[in-house]
Amino acid sequence: SSDVCSSDLDILKQLNISGKEKSFNLPNPFQASQTSLKQGFLFDSLIFNSVSYFDYLSCLISFIAFEKKKSQWQSIANSSRSNTKFKESKLGKFIDETDRFFVDKLTQYRSELIHYKNDKKGFSTSFDLKNNLEKTNIFAPNNFVKKFNKELKHIEKKELNINTIGMWILDLITSQTKDILKELENYIEENRIIEKGNEIISYKNE
Repeated sequence: SSDVCSSDLDILKQLNISGKEKSFNLPNPFQASQTSLKQGFLFDSLIFNSVSYFDYLSCLISFIAFEKKKSQWQSIANSSRSNTKFKESKLGKFIDETDRFFVDKLTQYRSELIHYKNDKKGFSTSFDLKNNLEKTNIFAPNNFVKKFNKELKHIEKKELNINTIGMWILDLITSQTKDILKELENYIEENRIIEKGNEIISYKNE
């Protein structure tokens, strides 16, 4: 419904509140806790959907490289290490690197959220009564930071809040997707069946 969409959009907008200041009429001691809880749910949803996204992307890769309509990311990643022809291609090598660097760890983290325990997101809040300002900082999920400790070393510890981590995930997915699609395009060219210039093109009758 439109109400649900509006509510989700409001929560998504709030993802950018971490570490920032906002004015208030009267301090609300429960506001930061409520925001932290909502952003925690949103972050978990981001994790679940990110892993699912790579499964959808793998279906495209599988259809082109292996002529299979459906295939999960893990299957494609395994092929990038076991299938002789595929693992020697630039596409196979890049998928292997992407899986080891990011997707496999993301999948492990999602499994931990589902089967073991929630990764709590702490917060801190401070009030500047003189200037009528409230500052809320929602910490990055502790277990996530541990899981991606090496990959997040370039971010200063004081900047590791839920907003920074969420944007890091989205930026990484965007850049990895662009690179994968570029390598997929090259893979098609390198393994084309019909010589370039001899393609058969048909158009639907208007």
